[in-house]
Amino acid sequence: MTAPAITGSADLLATSSSGTSDAWAVGEYLDQIGSNLRWETFALHWNGSTWKDVAMPLVPGSDNLLTYLFNAMDAISPTNVWAAGGSGDNASPYGGTPSNTLIEHWNGSAWSVVSSPDTGTNDSLTGVTETSPTSLTAVGYDTPSGGSGAQTLTMTWNGTSWAIEPSPNAGNPSVLTSVSTAPGDAIVQAVGYDGAEGSWNPLAMQNG
Repeated sequence: MTAPAITGSADLLATSSSGTSDAWAVGEYLDQIGSNLRWETFALHWNGSTWKDVAMPLVPGSDNLLTYLFNAMDAISPTNVWAAGGSGDNASPYGGTPSNTLIEHWNGSAWSVVSSPDTGTNDSLTGVTETSPTSLTAVGYDTPSGGSGAQTLTMTWNGTSWAIEPSPNAGNPSVLTSVSTAPGDAIVQAVGYDGAEGSWNPLAMQNG
């Protein structure tokens, strides 16, 4: 299997499948906007025989100096696919530090940006998983207002909107990097790390 070529620099960051003829991969590519370079999102779809490039929308109010990327996705069905990540300052290579959450949804015919909350600064989502077709959990990290380090960030989808859910922190910083659950299971497992740079500790938590 060979992915279609994307003009310019590009990479893939996450993948998920709902079946042998329905798989997705999301990534980012370097787009020339006037005299500026900006990392934008793109998606590839596998239909069982070939990969196809599928357009993703620009974030409303997109800033030429920001980077937009996805770190995780969950393909629930051919008409229900989610991608989660963040957007941030494009001041350093590969996008700098994400500063806002970013979520998009595929409804079977098009991708669309879905409003997601931000609780502080440097917000980013690193994992997303379903507990039912209309209930999901996304995890990541943010730096609370007035804080000095990243803290765990969790949010849930109730079929209509995303909302922040309180989550514990084991140290400063505390970061979640992945989340998983069995479809239909109410128990969600999330993992990441905490502690000072150079001496990270594994971090695991579950809801309930």
